[in-house]
Amino acid sequence: MSRKLLWITTSIILVTGVLAMIINRHPYVSPENRTGEKRLNQEASISSIGDFVKVDQTGYLPEYPKIAIVVDREGVGSFVVKREETDEIVFSGTLSAAIQDLYSGDTVRFADFSSLRSDGTYYVEVEGVGRSYPFQISAHVYDNLFFNVLRSYTLQRSNAEMNDPVTGLRHKAGHSQDAQAVMYFSDPFHKEGDLIDVSGGWYDAGDFGKYMPSASVTVGQLLLAYELNPDHFSKGQMQFPEGLSMADRKTDMPDLLVEVKYELEWMEKMQRPDGAVYHKVGGKQWPGFILPEEDKQKRYVYGLSHFGTAQYAGAMALAARIYRPFDREIAARLLENAKKAQEYLESHPEGYFRNDPGQNDGSGPYDKYSDQEERFWAAAELFKTTKDPHYEQLIEKQFKDLLAEKTAPVSWNNALALGQWAYLTGETGNAALKDAVKKSFLREAAQILQQIQSDGYRNSLTEDEYVWASAKTLLERKPIVARQSNSTESGLCRGCA
Repeated sequence: MSRKLLWITTSIILVTGVLAMIINRHPYVSPENRTGEKRLNQEASISSIGDFVKVDQTGYLPEYPKIAIVVDREGVGSFVVKREETDEIVFSGTLSAAIQDLYSGDTVRFADFSSLRSDGTYYVEVEGVGRSYPFQISAHVYDNLFFNVLRSYTLQRSNAEMNDPVTGLRHKAGHSQDAQAVMYFSDPFHKEGDLIDVSGGWYDAGDFGKYMPSASVTVGQLLLAYELNPDHFSKGQMQFPEGLSMADRKTDMPDLLVEVKYELEWMEKMQRPDGAVYHKVGGKQWPGFILPEEDKQKRYVYGLSHFGTAQYAGAMALAARIYRPFDREIAARLLENAKKAQEYLESHPEGYFRNDPGQNDGSGPYDKYSDQEERFWAAAELFKTTKDPHYEQLIEKQFKDLLAEKTAPVSWNNALALGQWAYLTGETGNAALKDAVKKSFLREAAQILQQIQSDGYRNSLTEDEYVWASAKTLLERKPIVARQSNSTESGLCRGCA
């Protein structure tokens, strides 16, 4: 497997959960209050590490572009790269012309050391400014990141005792009450107060909620990463803590599919007999910063939505074809789940989101009242998996405009790109419509690259996107740019992707 493809695969996985900005930038400051300029007037000594000379702390692939970003000081024009162990200078160069970074207020220069390709641990130093944190150049710089991101889902398991020798994480099984969760409302299949088994799955965050929208798009992207590059996923690579998924670990399934199956089994419990899917599981109060087993409050099944039902259908249809080589019985069941959800959607064509008073008092809303992008994803995955012309006709009749619509990064409330990708990569389909999808991806990639080019920190975020989870927004764009990088020899594109 190429290192470039490993990077792309890791990027797809990163957007679903445990995210971290690699190159840190300063918060946005208005033109009226440029604190960055005040900071630059302060004395910076050579002992300043990481504040003014910024690198990719994950590291750099040997054959790929490498730059450091230097917060400008008057009179500074050169830089050196030193080997960390010996402080030996292994590269020297001239800083680029200064440019203004609009959102931080910083004036920055670039230190380009792309021609340094030897493996090792280094740091960048600029006299009078400071030095960077140490970084590696290696063909394996993404391996540890890939490993940790994969394992993050295991460590977020609900209803599972955790004793992880890798991270040291230890806690008892939490929320055993999910096996008898309380229906928050009445519907044709349950009365308010009925008990339902919705145990299993992954915690969404520290609120210990379990949500269908985030579950579905996470499963979808993890399985897409596998579908794009199955050879990189193997048995034993995730080093499961003892006692978890013991039966599945005896099968031929790679560890990623073992882990995703744990989430899929929770999702199945959330589907009604008529195909519709409940929205979330959570408590009536925010639990606070406590261990999972310390949250003893009753847990409830809340809400139902058509956009969540459509996401469920898309994820299940995708999963059906991924698991088929390993367990045809499981694959058939997953496909039946998807078809049942799709049948419900086709008999209920309007958008719907149930939102009862009090259902968000102890968990996030994840609300969306429209559902066209998600219905499109469901139909496209079912078409790709089954090749049934019914789904092709449905797409051309109801979602044709979405095929050519400007694509957007995948998120819990927008599955457009997943639908476009499923249609584009299916074995059958209309060639002209597939071409429209390609152009949509390329247009979005070009816009992202234009923003990166104009940004002092080579970041794709715009001013209004520096918000909670902004790192996730940034990483969601990387797979789009990666596809663009396959069709151009542009150095910038290659470096960004």
